[in-house]
Amino acid sequence: HGNKVKVPDFYKQKEDEIAKVQRKMQGYEEGSPGWEKWRRRLAIIHQDIQRKRKGFLFRLADEIVHSAPVIVFEDLEPKKMKERPDHGPATRKRYTEASWGMLMRKLRFKAAEAGTTLILVDPRNTSRTCSMCGNVKSELPLSVRIYHCEHCGMVLDRDWNAAINILNKGLDTQTLRSAVNGQPV
Repeated sequence: HGNKVKVPDFYKQKEDEIAKVQRKMQGYEEGSPGWEKWRRRLAIIHQDIQRKRKGFLFRLADEIVHSAPVIVFEDLEPKKMKERPDHGPATRKRYTEASWGMLMRKLRFKAAEAGTTLILVDPRNTSRTCSMCGNVKSELPLSVRIYHCEHCGMVLDRDWNAAINILNKGLDTQTLRSAVNGQPV
């Protein structure tokens, strides 16, 4: 469809409240009635964040599944992404907030329920490959948000470029799978 989705940072919205409750907890001995009262309050805040995140992802998955008969995504491994040494704490926190694994589980379920085809493609080089000419850059740091191809001169938002490559990979996979199964393309 060509839409970028900004994931609301539900944790950040509650960060001040969490810090306040944690400070209150420090004033009590662990396990005491006062400490327990604030521990329960902290659990409620985290539960609220989790509910909001799940609700957002549920609505997003529903919207995606009903937007097209074929959906193509990168087959990412969120746990490995968070463990990469070149990603700092802020990047790891964004991965957690985005809840990619949870979104993919909801998409798989909803796609199967709706009869929508969900194709997962190998994410290797989707960001570093020019969607126009196929040239692959040796490296492209996450901080670089605009893709510029030295070979053909194409300039495009890094995420749009990757999305085009992901879609092309997925459609190639779908075309091959359909041809092998004898289905019309």
